[in-house]
Amino acid sequence: MLPDLLGCSIVPDRYSQLREIQHLTDAWSSQSQIHQDLISLPKPINTIPISVFNFKDQTGQYKPAPANAFSTVVTQGATTMVVEALADSGWFLPLEREGLQNLLTERKIIRARNGETSLPPLFGANLMIEGGIIGYDSNIKTGGMGAQYLGIGANEQYRMDALTINLRTVDTATSKIIHSITVNKTILSQEIATSIFRFVKFKRLLEAEGGMTRNDPTQLILKDAIDTAAIRLIITGLVRNNWSTAKLEDLTHPILLQYASPDYQSRLHALKHSLTQNRQPSLSQHTHIPKTPFQKSKKENNTSASPKSNPPSLTKELFSIQLAASEDLEKLEALRKEWNLAPDVTSIIKINKAKKKWYALQFGHFKTLEQANRTLKQLPKQLKSFEPWVTQSAFTNQQSNSGTSHTTSTASDTNSKGEQPTLLRTQ
Repeated sequence: MLPDLLGCSIVPDRYSQLREIQHLTDAWSSQSQIHQDLISLPKPINTIPISVFNFKDQTGQYKPAPANAFSTVVTQGATTMVVEALADSGWFLPLEREGLQNLLTERKIIRARNGETSLPPLFGANLMIEGGIIGYDSNIKTGGMGAQYLGIGANEQYRMDALTINLRTVDTATSKIIHSITVNKTILSQEIATSIFRFVKFKRLLEAEGGMTRNDPTQLILKDAIDTAAIRLIITGLVRNNWSTAKLEDLTHPILLQYASPDYQSRLHALKHSLTQNRQPSLSQHTHIPKTPFQKSKKENNTSASPKSNPPSLTKELFSIQLAASEDLEKLEALRKEWNLAPDVTSIIKINKAKKKWYALQFGHFKTLEQANRTLKQLPKQLKSFEPWVTQSAFTNQQSNSGTSHTTSTASDTNSKGEQPTLLRTQ
């Protein structure tokens, strides 16, 4: 009882003062506040496929003696932590790459049993995670204090280590590094000890010692560092307009502002204001393409003169972006689904050219050539690889027994007989 009283009264609770973040280290299943923030992030428009091959330990350090000489100072399971953090955020769809060889072996077994065409192809990722644990510095700060009087005393010692990780995203199409995030975390160790050494009677010596140590688990600190890097990665992508939140107001979500730097906070506010004034977010390979200027709202439709009234005649020439063309209609449908192109802003038209049936996938109806060219420049690299171009279209209203339909014609795609392409899909 006496040593405990001495320890509580003389030695201050420096452990709580030095820790940056409160961790529940009594159980492995306990989650830190950082992980709670990670899973509480606002939702994105679409989840982003991403691959993680290996998140390596690049420190090359081992635990000091008397520990095992082959025991590393940090865990070797960082890749699993990165995959878990990306999946828990709700923004990314990690693909299995660490155990890829095992996956391919299992697929070979299935093909040998069921046939060559029994399995679909594996998914590919537009982004890849690289990086690792790049630093571990010991004893960056040490100290302590103690007191002893008439053989009764107490003392306290502490030590702080530093852990550094780097997380990079790489464009798999061009090998360019898109983002690079570096996070530093501290690891705290503390020892408190009390002792008594005195004669209570003649030839009666009392000697007692007691104490305790507390250490931040390295794997929990590493997990917090990876979770923090995932949050900062999402914020950096938002600021650079690589992806977007499902709701415009979530750009200034409290969690995003909490982890963003002052510069990024102002840029998030500016981005929200810009998109609010002009609701035409830039096109990226991870977001839906925005609606076209000629889509009417429900309110406009309800205020029309009659439910059966025809839309106003569009006599002006309009412009669209032709994304791809093929003789295979199903291929274009698959491309539209793969690129997450909204059906209400894209159409597939039939073109009779050289006595053959061709199909073209077009996006948008723009009032001016300048609007179409500006949108064309904002297309993601994946779409630009198909060499899209701006085509000039004319819209006419045609009456049918079932109501009013729109037919899209492209001047450059008319055949020698003057036939116009037929609109196969209009949403």
